[in-house]
Amino acid sequence: MRLNINVNKALNMCNYKPIITNSCDTILTYDKVFIKSIFNEPFSSDKNTNIIMSLLSGLIYKYKDNSVLNNTCISWGLTSDNYTIYNIQDKLVFGVFIINKTIIIVFKGSSNIHDFLADIDFGDYSSPDDNILGEVHRGMHNILYSKMDGGELRCDVITDIISEYSDNYNIFLTGHSLGAGLATIFYQHLKNSVKNNIKIITFGSPRVGNKLFRNNIEESTRFVHKNDIVTKLPLNIMDYYHIPKKVHLNKESSFWKLKWWSIDDHKIDHYFLALL
Repeated sequence: MRLNINVNKALNMCNYKPIITNSCDTILTYDKVFIKSIFNEPFSSDKNTNIIMSLLSGLIYKYKDNSVLNNTCISWGLTSDNYTIYNIQDKLVFGVFIINKTIIIVFKGSSNIHDFLADIDFGDYSSPDDNILGEVHRGMHNILYSKMDGGELRCDVITDIISEYSDNYNIFLTGHSLGAGLATIFYQHLKNSVKNNIKIITFGSPRVGNKLFRNNIEESTRFVHKNDIVTKLPLNIMDYYHIPKKVHLNKESSFWKLKWWSIDDHKIDHYFLALL
């Protein structure tokens, strides 16, 4: 029998009072000359690629209005031709970046770590469509697969955008926290819809599906910073599993370790700085 755990109730029972929000001010204010140099030679190495994905994940995570995003992109050497931000029914927010014949889809997650932990009920699966093998978290699935007024699925908007480019464009799916979970679920849908080479690079991702889903994920890199609490959820005993391949940043020794989880370790800033 699958366990059904409501995290909001668990937090209330523990008298949880959030004092740390998941801001990414470090990313927005970091040395612009250095970041320009990263974007001047995009995808020249794995490290360069991973840093770009963390920068864009932080940028979309922080996204509230176009002025902040546009000013930041300009300071990074990006132009309006490089990116577009989409907000579908105030539920699915993502950025599309076109850099050197590469399409980067960046999914936005919850506004802060407390909202993520309090609002999601981890115990329920969805029965996905034919494009997904296995079962995935119902709440995340609904963000992607709910129908719009015309009957089109929200995620089909992304597929339509990608179809405007040729098959020789590489595709990266990325995001932080809930955005990482959405990127992971969308991978299988996209893999069965386009011929492009697709890779996933995520930061602080929760588990999103069962074993069958996990076993059908390829070309992925999942970064975990120290004891990031979100990467511990949902629990294995709830029949959720992480996708490969895990890269642990600033891993602490497990010998006599007293802290199993940390909210602060979940900050996208820490992922970015650790990758540097």
